[in-house]
Amino acid sequence: MDTLQTQWSWLLQITKCIHIHLKENAAYQQFFKEANETYVKLQKQQEYICNKFTCDKQTPLETLQDLLKNLEKEKERIMENKRQVQSLVTKSKSIVRLKPRNPEEKSSSTVMVQALCNFKQDQKSILKDNEGILKDNSQRSKWLVTGPGGLDMLIPSVCLLIPPPNPLSIGLASKNEQYYEAIMGIWNQLYINIKSLISWQYCIHDINYINSLTLSMLSKMRPDDYRSVIKRLETHYQDQGSDLFGEEDQNTIKGQFAFAQNHYDGLITLLPTYSEYYTLSLTLLNDLNTLRRS
Repeated sequence: MDTLQTQWSWLLQITKCIHIHLKENAAYQQFFKEANETYVKLQKQQEYICNKFTCDKQTPLETLQDLLKNLEKEKERIMENKRQVQSLVTKSKSIVRLKPRNPEEKSSSTVMVQALCNFKQDQKSILKDNEGILKDNSQRSKWLVTGPGGLDMLIPSVCLLIPPPNPLSIGLASKNEQYYEAIMGIWNQLYINIKSLISWQYCIHDINYINSLTLSMLSKMRPDDYRSVIKRLETHYQDQGSDLFGEEDQNTIKGQFAFAQNHYDGLITLLPTYSEYYTLSLTLLNDLNTLRRS
């Protein structure tokens, strides 16, 4: 009766061990499935933003503005992957190791094992949750383990788990995380490029407008209005900060900017004299008209 009870107790322990293995194996398979799917998704996302949002100095302003709006929307989709990537990083730390269970898989480092149940062999024993060092797993059913106290034991492999950390799961999760950060870096650079190109086109527009100004035009504008014109030019000029512009482009726009500034400053300097002359001329013209009617 005692023997039967002992065998039944041992069978229950084995059943519990199998249940734990099934649970951990399922988590293992699910993790690598999700991690690999996430990697493929990140690859496609990188290809999409690199192809969709390419632009240069010849891209029309209206197209650039549309690209900027769509790029901002795309960031929301990219951010959705952040939660998945971070979740996988967290999960990766709790994934067991399965490869070292294969006797054909040789490990260059020490493989630790964890007991899933109590096991006794002669005068030696290992308790549940105790850790040991895997010495030999050439027999699939029984492993040679150095247990607590440095004693070697042959333990049924079903009673042993190779616990986290798993370098493979952590490495893949880290790879996904780095890929995500790289995509965000690409997004940021594209955003800077498009914004710079928009500012560059606005800057050219501002320069052409300022160069077209005359004293007559300026005299009919309120001071706040013509001050805002030069302020806009300065803002758009400063907002250009992209690798899309080479040294020649920068020197050209710098020269045009300086020319427009000088033109504007010259008009502002002459404006008071012109206003006095214009007012005097208008007064004389009115007086002349009055004399003609009298």
